[in-house]
Amino acid sequence: MDGQLSFYERERLAFSRFLPQFLLPGPLCYCPAFDYLITCSSAFEVECYKYQTLAAAQAAAEKSTGVEPAGKGKKLHTEWKWVFGEMAWDIQVGSSTGDGTDIILLGEHSLVVLDPQGQLRLQKRFDYQPVAFATYPVSGNRNNMLVAAATGQMMVYSSGRLVWAAKGDICPVAVRVAAFGGQQGLVVTLNDEGKLRLSYMGTDPAMHAVDIRHGAEVDFAALESEHREVVGQIKAVGVTAPAPPADDQLIITAQVPQLLDRTQDLPQDMLSGSPGSVLTVQIYLRYMGSVPLTDIVLTFKAPIGILVSQECITVASVDQAEGTAISVQLQATGSGVPADNVLSAVATYAAVSGEPRTASLQAGLSLNIWLEILKEDGRHIDIHAP
Repeated sequence: MDGQLSFYERERLAFSRFLPQFLLPGPLCYCPAFDYLITCSSAFEVECYKYQTLAAAQAAAEKSTGVEPAGKGKKLHTEWKWVFGEMAWDIQVGSSTGDGTDIILLGEHSLVVLDPQGQLRLQKRFDYQPVAFATYPVSGNRNNMLVAAATGQMMVYSSGRLVWAAKGDICPVAVRVAAFGGQQGLVVTLNDEGKLRLSYMGTDPAMHAVDIRHGAEVDFAALESEHREVVGQIKAVGVTAPAPPADDQLIITAQVPQLLDRTQDLPQDMLSGSPGSVLTVQIYLRYMGSVPLTDIVLTFKAPIGILVSQECITVASVDQAEGTAISVQLQATGSGVPADNVLSAVATYAAVSGEPRTASLQAGLSLNIWLEILKEDGRHIDIHAP
């Protein structure tokens, strides 16, 4: 906590050394290829010390007391410094490109790769909060970087490019890649509760990247020609089918009387309303084709509160000379308020060619099927719903 580095050889304290201008401890990493000790100070600077420099700067008094007397011992110098600008979570040594040794740092918002002389090789800015990372070797003496996010996601980077990602259910504070039982690529994670977990990120993804060429000039003439060709193909496919001949169509008309029918010729299932208040509508079918039309199905839909004597009628054939008339009886049940006074009729049939066709009709009903005149004195008319 006080910035003192202690070095042991065979369980014996060799020497101790205080880092200059130390405030809080940061990550520490040893680079065996260059005998470097790399750390990040509280000033957000990456500092590199050579092991021999630390050993030569040790004073004799510091070995016994642990405190360096003023004026004794050599002044400690760094091999190099690099301004990081943010707190470093971890420092590791690897090779991001397979070309020599790299010093890899994970910060609060970025991943940085430095060469052994402290020069920047690569910097990757994140749009998430990283919490831990690890390097692991791949082919060609190159190291991939596994970065764990605060959301539990694991991202694999190769030369600064994201190549794989997976989602876990814990937020690790430390992560490593190891092999267990002959199984390569197992991810070891440790969370803040001390739980250790082994997981596997799955198969290798396809590495065939799409070649996107930037800066190429756009050939607007070729684009316009291609556009016209595509529009022509769309029009050729989506041409509207020609309308059937007039003499091959079924025509539906209706005759709606203004007066109610007072007959009692209603089926028993229609006597739930006001008996005798019936409106008979005549439906006419006319077909001018050369071949007789058969098996026409008529379906009726009446407004709310209107009972239809037959909601579905099958017509065996249509008289080509005079047509066919069908009577439909309507009766008000007195339940519900209708939204309109429209009676809908739909006829479905098969044309001479065999294709299914439909014909529809909407007829307006008179209000006297719902209302009844009680008194008329020349100026006022009293009406009520039956």
